[in-house]
Amino acid sequence: MQPLRRKTGPSLALIVAGATLASCAAPRPPVATRAAVIVEAPPPERAWRSAVQPVDFDRLTRLGAAWDQALAVARSAGAARRVGAEGELLSPLAAQPRGALPPGSYRCRLIRIGPGPRGRGSYTVNGPYFCFVGAEGVNPPFIQQTGPDRAWGSLYDDGDQRQIFVGARARGAEKLLVNYGDRPERDVVGVVERVGNFRYRIVIPWPRSGAILEVLEMVPATG
Repeated sequence: MQPLRRKTGPSLALIVAGATLASCAAPRPPVATRAAVIVEAPPPERAWRSAVQPVDFDRLTRLGAAWDQALAVARSAGAARRVGAEGELLSPLAAQPRGALPPGSYRCRLIRIGPGPRGRGSYTVNGPYFCFVGAEGVNPPFIQQTGPDRAWGSLYDDGDQRQIFVGARARGAEKLLVNYGDRPERDVVGVVERVGNFRYRIVIPWPRSGAILEVLEMVPATG
């Protein structure tokens, strides 16, 4: 008498294989596909570009030409040594990373390069003055507190190496500050850069003073 054999179901391998065959045999519903279209967003416009008048935008875009012309005029006026003595301050390509002005008080000097009387070149240095940078707002305020021709306005970020200054000038003993755009002859725009440890500059191309270039040196006031 043969021993009884326990009836067993199909093995797991057979079940899996059968399910696989069934799934292969069963028709699948079509899947609608759509081609992916990637549209790159345009880079955000710098806020300062919408804040300045077209004539001032043009001044800023011609900064390199202002540097070239101003340095040539200064050298032809016999100020080559004085230009060289300023080091990185009067070097067009001296901008370093982290160019934004930290809040606080500064000592300032204004170097003005431009045509003088009878068509001769001129190179003048004025100051020292006191300047101040505020900490409030997206566009912190800047003001030159002393001097006969005082600039004030707002600072706009423009990448890691620089800020854009947009403002106006107060003259003499004026107490009421003029806003940018109110009196175009007072408007001033410039590029803020760091040119050394705790040494900054605001470069103003083609200012309305009639010069070719103005460079406002700024170093933190220590007491």
